[in-house]
Amino acid sequence: MPVLKMLLKESTRCFAGLLILLLVDLFAEFYVFEWLQWNGTDKNDWFFMLWWVLVLCWVISCGVRVLRPPQPVDHSPEA
Repeated sequence: MPVLKMLLKESTRCFAGLLILLLVDLFAEFYVFEWLQWNGTDKNDWFFMLWWVLVLCWVISCGVRVLRPPQPVDHSPEA
């Protein structure tokens, strides 16, 4: 059961991180790029390249955390 609990916790964390990344993207597209008048230009390309690299890094790190076998927990008291 602890493995299932850990899997659920990490999956929830990964989903929340992707949701935050999506919200950052939407905020930039709808407010920041409109304010800077960058929509429809090449000036915002750097942002999308950086955003996709961050999404890829997040997905890879989540995959590693979810697929990694659980580490044994040592409950011995330290002297």
